Amino acid sequence: QSAKLSGAFQKYVLPLCSGDNKRAQPFLLRVRTHAVDEARLKENVDFAIRKLFYAAADALLDVAAVRGYLGDLLLENIHCTIDRDQAIEALRTHGGLRDWAIDRTVPNRFDQICDAYTSPLKSDLINGTLLPLAGSESILSVNGTPSAKKVLVVADAGGGKSAILGDVAERLHVAGIPVLPIRFDQLPDGILTTTEMGHKLLLPESPAMVLAGVANGKPSVLLIDQLDAVSMASGRRLELWSLFDELSRDVARYPEMSMMSSEQVDGALRNSCTDPSSVQATLKPILATPLHLSMFLSLPTSKRTGVHSRDELFDNFWTEGECRTDQRIGRKSAWTQVIDRLADWLSANRQLSAPMHVLDDYRADAAAMVSGRVIILTDNRYRFFHESFFDYAFARRFAAKDGALTSLLLSDEQHLFRRAQVRQVLAYLRAHDWPRYTKELRDVLSHSKVRFHIKRLVFQWLSTVPDPQIQEWEILQRLLDCAPDLRSHVRTVIAGHAGWFDVLDTGFFDAALSSSNATQVDEAVWIFGLHPTLEKRSDRVAALLKKYRKPGERWSHYLRHVCRFGEVYHSPEMFDFFLSLIDDGTLDDLRPAFAANDSWWSTLHSMAERRPDLACEAIGHWFDRTLLRWRDNKAAVDASAQGAGKSHRFGQYLDQGMNGTHVIWKAAEAPLHYAKQMLPRVGRFVTETAEERSGRYAGLATMICRFTVRSYQHWQSRWKL
Repeated sequence: QSAKLSGAFQKYVLPLCSGDNKRAQPFLLRVRTHAVDEARLKENVDFAIRKLFYAAADALLDVAAVRGYLGDLLLENIHCTIDRDQAIEALRTHGGLRDWAIDRTVPNRFDQICDAYTSPLKSDLINGTLLPLAGSESILSVNGTPSAKKVLVVADAGGGKSAILGDVAERLHVAGIPVLPIRFDQLPDGILTTTEMGHKLLLPESPAMVLAGVANGKPSVLLIDQLDAVSMASGRRLELWSLFDELSRDVARYPEMSMMSSEQVDGALRNSCTDPSSVQATLKPILATPLHLSMFLSLPTSKRTGVHSRDELFDNFWTEGECRTDQRIGRKSAWTQVIDRLADWLSANRQLSAPMHVLDDYRADAAAMVSGRVIILTDNRYRFFHESFFDYAFARRFAAKDGALTSLLLSDEQHLFRRAQVRQVLAYLRAHDWPRYTKELRDVLSHSKVRFHIKRLVFQWLSTVPDPQIQEWEILQRLLDCAPDLRSHVRTVIAGHAGWFDVLDTGFFDAALSSSNATQVDEAVWIFGLHPTLEKRSDRVAALLKKYRKPGERWSHYLRHVCRFGEVYHSPEMFDFFLSLIDDGTLDDLRPAFAANDSWWSTLHSMAERRPDLACEAIGHWFDRTLLRWRDNKAAVDASAQGAGKSHRFGQYLDQGMNGTHVIWKAAEAPLHYAKQMLPRVGRFVTETAEERSGRYAGLATMICRFTVRSYQHWQSRWKL
């Protein structure tokens, strides 16, 4: 039976996972099997009826009635064979039979939809060419067909998803594979079913069903773009989730899309006559996003060298876009009026596209902006060329009108749609108007009527700012004075962020660690023990701990907390401090305490993996400390009346961890360091105790000796000594 199952696994499961056993196991764990129930069978039959038949005189097909007629036909012909012709003849009076191969109206409509989707994307290509992103090559297989039944393309805003999908649509179309692209941000309101969606697209039925009919059993592709326009986090077009659920109930594979490589960015810059070395170093990582690179290359060459940040990039793009629009129409354009009208309508209606009549008062100016690719006109609806620019435009005009975020938020129910606007307004003001920014930040966080989901968004955004300032920390501190229940959320802002650590290091840490307030000391030590803090600021952590360390168990507990995961190898200052804590006994019996069976060796696991040379030194100091503890305890036991004649073996001390084998193996991968650290120690110990002990070392003691000798031999053979 086992051999049979193994054969079936290799025959049926492994091919689905490209022969990868590691992928096959979670695949099997996710598989759920069940028989087709009555509801699913009914759904399948209804879909087949909608695919095969249409109603006469352009009326809507009554699917339930056709299903009923088929049921009557079966009941009337029990024990008789019913062929296709009989079934069609019986239903002839109730609807016509579709012939997708003869009717060219649907494939022609597919061509129109595909062209309308790809044409705007072609004008946004960088230097007129598609720059492939790492991971995008896995969307289509070598024969030009989709590489999986369901594929989700993932990237940040402006990461090039639409450009990649546009290229995929073009390639599928050229290959003769039916493809139907749909942008979810352009679907009109009021669509409740996929059939209604098909009718809005001027198709006879739902997109999936029409595709199945046109493909007639061959491969076809339904391409959904701008799915991120349907966002629970931002509150945008939530009603469309049910539509997407009908189109695709599950996602089976996630080929991750990534940023462009630095080589691709430099190549694109050279192709547009820009020396990569002339681009500001702070801007280079930002240009790895295709949207930003495209905006940057749209600027005149003379204006590219002065751009330092994303904010400055959008500012320059705005200014240049306005100038080009003025030139295009030969007068001062209504640039701000068009943007105000469109942005205000989108904000008020919580949508990403607006009906054409919204810009009737500025039709000529809007047409010029469409020509300049600032706004897009598709299916008689206007939208900004990218959602990121909509957020920027709203924030810029909001700032120009001297609006207050609290007034905006309290003017309605504080819908989730407001989250992106609050974040963008704060980001814009932070870059352009610092005094107003600090006022808006303080007002939003402290106002009792601002809903918590808005405040939580602000906390999350503050945790990502690259260069936090002391004024922002002062606002958070004052907030805690009046709202102590938000302490945990303030902690998430500063947790593990090197920039926030530097801000707190301007006085907070000194004040907290020198005070008698245990809560403040606890918070400072908690920050010190975070992995990102130890990775980037461990030298400063060591200095502060050494400066304010006090005798007593409380501070010993603090020090063990910071060292418990062994993240002490990122700076020589912290590692030396760690060794001193081993030597003075502070870390005796240290364990991470994240599992019931962890131990001292669990603490060294990460260090042995990443810095085996330092792990060797830590093991050496631990050996010295363990030997000292053994001698002290042995002397105490021998001196006691109860200890006479009792065995007190050193191996018992070495074996206490029970799981140090892996750590020692990894540390011994630096054989020279291991031999230099352990060989002299083991040699001295053997010399000192040779007359006292004649037994063999047990367990871990034997392991340490064995690895010491092997490491020394490996070192000798390597250097041919």
